[in-house]
Amino acid sequence: MTTAQRIGAWAWTSIAQYFVLLLVVRAAWTLPYDPLTYAISDLGAAQCGQFSGRAVCSPWHGLAAASWVLTGLTLALGAVLNRGRFGPTGPARIGVVLLVLSGLGEISVGLHPEDVSAWHTPSAVVAIGCGLPGILLLGWSLRHLPGSARSAGPGWCPADSGWWPWWC
Repeated sequence: MTTAQRIGAWAWTSIAQYFVLLLVVRAAWTLPYDPLTYAISDLGAAQCGQFSGRAVCSPWHGLAAASWVLTGLTLALGAVLNRGRFGPTGPARIGVVLLVLSGLGEISVGLHPEDVSAWHTPSAVVAIGCGLPGILLLGWSLRHLPGSARSAGPGWCPADSGWWPWWC
């Protein structure tokens, strides 16, 4: 594994902050947050009030936005730095491009709160719409690489770098 790939693995592993920080933001809500009623984007709403028929108030919306920007940066960075791990196939190349686009979409989600900017929804569509197929394509591209048999089922595990080997 190259130094760039190791940094890319750490970048992807750091995306765990997304889940932790959004739980912190959720806990700071002034209203009871129900994930079945509210959109995750409501955690980043910059103002308290009605939005799309829901009462939202997220005092720590800036932390949610920062988490989304950091997630986008590390997702795109990890894709670029790890591109050599997936082989020179078409699915691997497309998967890397899709993850970079997903990362850019996620950055835009963080910079454009849903209640302030019309860019929020199209950015979320890009983030999700490119991210999911990108992950699947990269996982698929590992099937034919030597030494990838243990992680080729669900996709590549950043822990292949030797950190947290129990993941895979």
